[in-house]
Amino acid sequence: MILCLYENRFQVNPLTGQLNILRLTKDDYGNYTCHAKNSAGEDKAKALINVLIRPRIYELFNITRPENEEAEIICKATGRPPPEITFRRLGSSYEFIPGIQESLLGYTSIFLEQSGDEYKGESTGVLRFETLHRSDDGLYECIARNRVDSAYKNGHITVEYAPTFEHMSDLPPVYTWNEQRANLSCLAQGFPNATIEWKWYERPIIELNDPNLQIEGNGPRSDLLVIPRARGYYTAYKCVARNRLGQAEYFMELREAHIPDVIPQAKSVVVTATTITFEILSPPYYPGLPITAFAAQYKDRNEPDWTNAYNRSWSPDSPDSKFTVEGLRPQTFYDFRFAALNKVGLGQWGAYVAQATSVRSAPESPKILHNLVQNIDNKDEEPFVVSPYSDNFELSWSIAPDNGAPINFYQIRYCPVDGAFNDIVQLCKMKYVTPTKMTELRDDTYYRIQISAHNELGMSNPATLLMKTAVGESKVNNKKK
Repeated sequence: MILCLYENRFQVNPLTGQLNILRLTKDDYGNYTCHAKNSAGEDKAKALINVLIRPRIYELFNITRPENEEAEIICKATGRPPPEITFRRLGSSYEFIPGIQESLLGYTSIFLEQSGDEYKGESTGVLRFETLHRSDDGLYECIARNRVDSAYKNGHITVEYAPTFEHMSDLPPVYTWNEQRANLSCLAQGFPNATIEWKWYERPIIELNDPNLQIEGNGPRSDLLVIPRARGYYTAYKCVARNRLGQAEYFMELREAHIPDVIPQAKSVVVTATTITFEILSPPYYPGLPITAFAAQYKDRNEPDWTNAYNRSWSPDSPDSKFTVEGLRPQTFYDFRFAALNKVGLGQWGAYVAQATSVRSAPESPKILHNLVQNIDNKDEEPFVVSPYSDNFELSWSIAPDNGAPINFYQIRYCPVDGAFNDIVQLCKMKYVTPTKMTELRDDTYYRIQISAHNELGMSNPATLLMKTAVGESKVNNKKK
């Protein structure tokens, strides 16, 4: 057997007729003719060598088109066999299918067209948008697949659109006062970026040369700085945004802010020997600056005027609209007046209240500072707090009003309860403490806790809390077993 070697990459065995191709390339694809010859004659036969080639995307251009016009993004790839080309929106698992896109995403104006050349090993995919929308703006991934491999490449569709102020539609007016400078900010959305012009009474502000009207920036954001030295400046200003696709207008209103109206009513709702708690009715609401505080002045009824009055203020965000004045003298008649505050200043005093404190007495009940939970399986059960520990619990409370005599100790009584939530009296314990930790508790057990404050005049009514200790480690391990 003789093996014929050629200087190129092709080798032919003359006895078997086997053709070997070294270092196969894509150009080796095609029809080959086998020519056999001897003394009796000759014969020929043809064979196709199909070279499998991984896909390669060689063309995918970013495109920019106006809204509501037709657009197409084209992806070209090579490979053998010619790859199938599709697209998907980057970040989505949905791939566009040949033809109109309706079934999955509700598209009605997007088409995918595919074509290929078997001989050249080339394919083209065209994603066509019949009517381009702003929501179509984004990255699109071209996917080229054949039975050898897949290739990926991203292209961007940029949708141009006329200016819009839709994101500013719910903005409130701008308020200022006492000739303080106000800033009216106008931000236009649009592509290409919009230029902005300001108008006052339909006259371009830039042409007025008014030192009280200054413009910073001409788009897509522009700020109009207004110093209202006369009442005519409190009006509406027009912001006009333009690009080559169109224009949009937006009116921004500048209003004068005022101090709050008079508080219509305040009334005492809780009176002790040293504190009075008031319920304050906010002034009538109108669009403007929010109230930042409620203020109170108070004085002994025997004081002739308010010159030496005491002052107290609160945040208006109290959840129950109740506000407390502390440090009063027992059995004393006080005059109170109230006002609301905003950034402009303090409103007029009003809502006058005359109220006397009560006699010196035992303290008020302490206020326990724990968040309670409800048994979701039994809504009729008393809410309780869960200890994070199985054998101890740290009780927290706020200092109670002392009613004219200093608190000298707190009494804590804690008892385990039975299945009917009755105290097991023989197991109750008592402590006389400042804030403390209760120890040596039973795990997975309900306790009723009572805390009372004491001064030289007596003991307060108790504040009560139902508490449940955590499950002990031994029980947890038994459940695991």
